[in-house]
Amino acid sequence: MKPKHILIGIIALIGIGFFTYAIFRAIHYSNIVSPDSMPNFLNWSIVVLGGALATNLGAVLGIKFEKGKSFKLRSVRFSTEPKLVFQMIFAFFYVIVMLVTMIYWGKLEWIDDPAKIVDALPLLSKTLIGVIIGTITVLTR
Repeated sequence: MKPKHILIGIIALIGIGFFTYAIFRAIHYSNIVSPDSMPNFLNWSIVVLGGALATNLGAVLGIKFEKGKSFKLRSVRFSTEPKLVFQMIFAFFYVIVMLVTMIYWGKLEWIDDPAKIVDALPLLSKTLIGVIIGTITVLTR
């Protein structure tokens, strides 16, 4: 493995670790502390890192979009190549995180009040619905 790939892997793992930390903090602030007191940087980090993970998920699913054309599924090969293994792990991780946040939000009876829940948690839950709808749409074309 090239040093560049090791560095990329380390940076990706740091990002995933921080994303996980920010999610747990969002749950903590929603549960125990006031959601309004969660640092904006953590909320922003969830959204930005979630966007990167969403892009990765689209690549793993083989979703391709070209301007002016409809969505397409490209063939995806499964491999033990480190890059593809990392992509698959991160895709599963992202789907699990979205599912966990949806379950947590459901336990709070789907409240959307920023004074009672950090807004990144419902956002991730809604993203899961979008992922499901998008995947079904692409698969049924």
